[in-house]
Amino acid sequence: DQEILYNLFNWTHEPSSNMSIICIANTLDFPEKLMAKIGSRIGHKRLIFSPYNSENLQQIMSNRLQNVKVFSPDAIKYVSKKIAAYSSDVRKSLHICRLAIELSFKDPGALIGTPIINTAFQNYYSNVHLSFIQSKSFPVKLILASLVLLFKKNSFKTVNIFKFYSKYITISELTGTHVFTYKQFFGMVRHLEDAGILELKLQMGNHA
Repeated sequence: DQEILYNLFNWTHEPSSNMSIICIANTLDFPEKLMAKIGSRIGHKRLIFSPYNSENLQQIMSNRLQNVKVFSPDAIKYVSKKIAAYSSDVRKSLHICRLAIELSFKDPGALIGTPIINTAFQNYYSNVHLSFIQSKSFPVKLILASLVLLFKKNSFKTVNIFKFYSKYITISELTGTHVFTYKQFFGMVRHLEDAGILELKLQMGNHA
């Protein structure tokens, strides 16, 4: 509840308060996602940690899995590179390894190599993304449908965000669905990015 968060952070501004709060978030814009009055209490000082690279992930996973003698060195390296390119999330790396172990039960005794890891990746992301999309409202599905139509029309891997919004408007009008403002649309796109469905790249050309 954001009111509870507000009261919590507000205590640190009381004259007699000796409390300090350190927040840890996985996204740089976490304060902006909260109510404005909470952001005013959090302040603007931020310590930004660089995401793990593949070498960092490989070292962490090797330490965590040192007593699990079922992975080939190439498999750990492969997971590290794949996750580093996608999210740098150690938890996902370990989850992929757990799925790979479950898949390896079909061939007991053999070391887990990159083919099994690759299958684990495909299973993980297809199941997670499918469940996420199925749980979304119709307007969010329209946004995704608009993106798919743009990808089918063009061979590019990136899409201009304004063309994306224009296509969304067209699809919404065709289906008789309420059209969100650009600000609302962009907020939903950011939500999809947080879920790993798509990736925003803020650069020249405004691609999504």
